[in-house]
Amino acid sequence: MKECGEGMENLYGKEYNRLIAEDPNMKTLESFLKKSSKLDAKLLTHATFLKKPWWAAKKDLPVAVRALQQVGVIQSAGAFCDLIQFGRHRLLPIPNTEFFQEGPESEKFWIALVLLRSIGLHEMIQDSFNIDMKAEAGNATYKEAPGVKAFPRSMVKALEYMKTKNMVEWEDIACAGLHVIDGLRCSFSVDTVEENIAMGRRLEAKFPVVRT
Repeated sequence: MKECGEGMENLYGKEYNRLIAEDPNMKTLESFLKKSSKLDAKLLTHATFLKKPWWAAKKDLPVAVRALQQVGVIQSAGAFCDLIQFGRHRLLPIPNTEFFQEGPESEKFWIALVLLRSIGLHEMIQDSFNIDMKAEAGNATYKEAPGVKAFPRSMVKALEYMKTKNMVEWEDIACAGLHVIDGLRCSFSVDTVEENIAMGRRLEAKFPVVRT
């Protein structure tokens, strides 16, 4: 804890002291955007704004494969066999059959397929996302994420959401991966609190924001 406290002091202590000296009544801090959500936690999912893939609810494997092909996740029948039989795929850094070994009757099988399609959709719009975000940076330093959020971590979160959001209907369970909403990420670095606030307000003015 001591080491953590020292680290926080090194990161923010100087800026905090400067802010207190310039603004002893803390008016600037009071203008910070409050953490809030415009949606219930269960609605923080891509399915709130996009149609759920019906093929997952119906367990229609041929249509699922076609959907994965359409977003560039699967290139051929052989590639799909590699994924299902051996857990080999470019989105799985280490081959892993855990999610597919029980076949189309298991929850994880369909959650994984829906999540892979979601990642494929994110890959398709990643360049546009970064162009739009960078255009709002102004004087801030913009940093892209090194790619779409990885499948292994996203799958862990999907299974976690399935439990914490008490999903019981099959359609909701199969689409648990759509609750992973931070597939595309970026960061803006600024020098002052005022710039931080201004950056947040620019983003809120330009883009729909469901949680701050």
